[in-house]
Amino acid sequence: MRHSFMKTREAAPGRFGPAGCVSRLIGARHGRRHPSRKRDLNAVRGAIRLEGVHHQEPRHVPISLPSHPARRGACAGNRGRALARHGRGLRPMSQAMARERDKLFETLKSAPDERSGRQAENAIWQFWVRSAPTPEIEARLTEAMRARSSYDFETARGILDEVIRNAPDYAEGWNQRAFILFLQNKPDKSLEDIDRCLELEPRHFGALAGKANILMMQGRVELAQKALRQAIDIHPWLKERRMLLEPKGEKI
Repeated sequence: MRHSFMKTREAAPGRFGPAGCVSRLIGARHGRRHPSRKRDLNAVRGAIRLEGVHHQEPRHVPISLPSHPARRGACAGNRGRALARHGRGLRPMSQAMARERDKLFETLKSAPDERSGRQAENAIWQFWVRSAPTPEIEARLTEAMRARSSYDFETARGILDEVIRNAPDYAEGWNQRAFILFLQNKPDKSLEDIDRCLELEPRHFGALAGKANILMMQGRVELAQKALRQAIDIHPWLKERRMLLEPKGEKI
């Protein structure tokens, strides 16, 4: 089944900083409604690339778990046990998938224009989601993304805690939780998850861009610029490249 999702509108870096919208998002979560909270979340998505497939949700991932017998039990309230059961036999990334990943990054690096770069970027985000070690873990990650989109950050974090516990080598689990921690105004914990994501996937330009945004928010400009340059080296058309500061006497 194919699902259609609205594309995320992104804010220009610098015009709407992460710190300004976190309090409003958290306020909305606790009943203090703000008329522009949906716009704010979209702006955060543009300001910090931690949320996964940030232009559109992956269409191949089901919203709920399929009606396979083992998965029906999970849907009935045994998701954690089912996930742990499958977690004992996690599939490693196949050589074919590794080749596909490398090809995607080559396409991204050599993209001749921004439109081509954005297409390659979206393909990589979708690859990161579907590289989960089991279909159950992929489905749970997607559930967390749905919860996050509904501003239910606590539920999303609980699901991602479970994903990480059962698949600690799945980089996108750490990346997704990093975004939730950021939305919960826990930047230091978010940075810890980002670093773990980058240990597992050093080319995760989304995590690097998110790290740069948090460090800029904290006033750690030099470290932020270093992370941003690393991200741009991987993804030359990264939108956050506008945050790059010009060295004295040079133009970017």
